[in-house]
Amino acid sequence: DALLKERVFAGYKGLDIFVVNTSASAAQLLFCALFLPLLVVATSPAGVAPLAHLTTGLASLAGVGTPLMPYLLIQYITVNILLNMTLLTLVKRAGAVAATITVICSLPLSAMAFALPLPLLKQQAVSVHLLAGLALIVAGTVAYHFRALKEAWSAAAVARAAAKEARRQGRDGDAEGDGGRGRPGVAGA
Repeated sequence: DALLKERVFAGYKGLDIFVVNTSASAAQLLFCALFLPLLVVATSPAGVAPLAHLTTGLASLAGVGTPLMPYLLIQYITVNILLNMTLLTLVKRAGAVAATITVICSLPLSAMAFALPLPLLKQQAVSVHLLAGLALIVAGTVAYHFRALKEAWSAAAVARAAAKEARRQGRDGDAEGDGGRGRPGVAGA
């Protein structure tokens, strides 16, 4: 998904992220609508008619029984749109690999969020197994991309050293050009 979007951005330099996000969301809406009947049939509890299951779900989204649900739904949609726009901007500016690493590294934060007392969700206990698994995921991602990260760090260190040297030479050149008085353009006066 991110690689396809990166190719689209590379092929069309002036493409706006809102156009890409809208197109992807429209395609997602179409496929969700097509597969909704199959989803309702597959997730209906035994002994409950699929239409009754769908009606109950829609009533719950409308706030029947849980008055906070419409607000939570709007909040979910808003955060989802903002996340998509942020990831598309990251894909456009830094590439698909950077976006993938960012999403993988945000996984521990998402998992830890379930340890908070959230509405409509049972608070989950943080276990040693969860922390070990999250650490393993992040460590595996860093190890997999270690070579690229090392090259990026080396390039950044070389750039910092070159900038420091340029600043030092700039100061030495200014001192020689103005007779050591610190006034540019006035030589030996």
